[in-house]
Amino acid sequence: MTRIIAIFIMLLGLPCYGEVDACSGLEEVYTPQPKYPTYEQVKHILPGTSYVHVFVEGYVKVKFTVLTDGTVKNVLIIESDNRPTRKVNQSMEGFLEINVVPTVSNWKYKPIAAPCENEHKFRYELADNV
Repeated sequence: MTRIIAIFIMLLGLPCYGEVDACSGLEEVYTPQPKYPTYEQVKHILPGTSYVHVFVEGYVKVKFTVLTDGTVKNVLIIESDNRPTRKVNQSMEGFLEINVVPTVSNWKYKPIAAPCENEHKFRYELADNV
């Protein structure tokens, strides 16, 4: 039971990190990382499955436009991979994507001369010490 609680607490802080692919020279003002989905957000994906027992790793790659005022628009998921670490009977499609578009839509950069298209890849991985 202690291990399950520790794993659940760890999931709340599951590391998510990203890789920037384009728009060289952008200066970040506000670019928080998306949070790992909560049970309330994904319970429709996990019917009859304990949220505590399903761990999903993978990545989400997005494409978006940075406007001249530094705001972000047109956020689209262009690629993703949701890999459960345990066998589950349902698709995990959409699991990691839930918080990505809303988070990236609120990103802010320093103003730039012309709009540019950017891509960013977020990775979700469990810590090795679990």
